[in-house]
Amino acid sequence: GKGDGQTGIDLGVQPRDFAAGGFSFGNTPDDLFRTISAGIPGRSVMPAFGGLLTDEERWRIVGHLLTLMPEQEVQDPSASVLHVGGRAAIARGKLPPAADGRRELPRGLLLGLPSGLTFEYDVQDVAPVAVRLGAFADREDWRGRGGGYLKPLGQPIYLWSRAPSFTSNGSALRCRLTASFTDEARAGIEYQVLDDEGRVVANVVERLRAVPLSVGGAFERWIEIRAVGESPS
Repeated sequence: GKGDGQTGIDLGVQPRDFAAGGFSFGNTPDDLFRTISAGIPGRSVMPAFGGLLTDEERWRIVGHLLTLMPEQEVQDPSASVLHVGGRAAIARGKLPPAADGRRELPRGLLLGLPSGLTFEYDVQDVAPVAVRLGAFADREDWRGRGGGYLKPLGQPIYLWSRAPSFTSNGSALRCRLTASFTDEARAGIEYQVLDDEGRVVANVVERLRAVPLSVGGAFERWIEIRAVGESPS
């Protein structure tokens, strides 16, 4: 497992020295399982094995790797909890239902502000789902054998209806996320609005911030819509 065998010579690359440990994406069993499953695109010739090996086979590989590596410290489950410091934070993953009667979001997005507000979006149609107040999130999907939720920790204080954000002649228009960003204590997203033939008809920027009030607090969702070929509105 030291990377000094014939395979590395044949490949023309220097393989990982497993005896040294220190993996870029973490040394825990869960970290190794994710790396084996997804590969390291853009940084290594190692491909993804998620579609080639069963879960059991990949966990067996993890077990073998652990025998080659230095002994690892037991990971504290709280290490998967994400915190927001002085700057806004962003996390993506599968989100649980925001409330009874709501569906889970296979492609969810959380934007957490230092004020304790977290904005929850459905990336599938780039729609706001909820605003939460409290701690940010727990990456339960990073623990155990994966498959869990990116679990928001704050309590919902506002729920949006799931009505389409944009329509044309009574028909919903599809939206496509292009970016998410932070700006000190603020956060936001950028996306495109598409017609029924997939053509971009508008570009949208949403900026989110907390607004302090004398009687408590509120939030502001500032939206800039730029129709293709027109100035911002």
